[in-house]
Amino acid sequence: MKSLCQYLGPAVLVGHHLSFDLLRINTLLRDWLGDVLYNRHLDTERLARRIAPPNAYAGGIGRYGLDVLCEEYGIRPHDRHTAAGDAYLTALLFLKLVWHLQKRGATTLKHLVKRTGN
Repeated sequence: MKSLCQYLGPAVLVGHHLSFDLLRINTLLRDWLGDVLYNRHLDTERLARRIAPPNAYAGGIGRYGLDVLCEEYGIRPHDRHTAAGDAYLTALLFLKLVWHLQKRGATTLKHLVKRTGN
């Protein structure tokens, strides 16, 4: 856990449905080191919710899964359900979402964090 914290440093964390991962990591950190991650983070699900309402995507109401969003943004799923594959798809999705948010005026990390509620 110390190595993970050192590796992350002050980096901004990006993920899809990131709250689950952060909960697990912070539970372990609290148990082992008595602390939690304080890194700012961006969740691609939350970013997508800022761009379009739940019924805007092909999956229908409440569908912000990685597969649905990849289809919506023209990202061909590759190596799905593996750590590297899902991280790669999330990175591509993140870039597309940021592009859309930049068109709406989110030009800095502060804007992105503020607009996603993190």
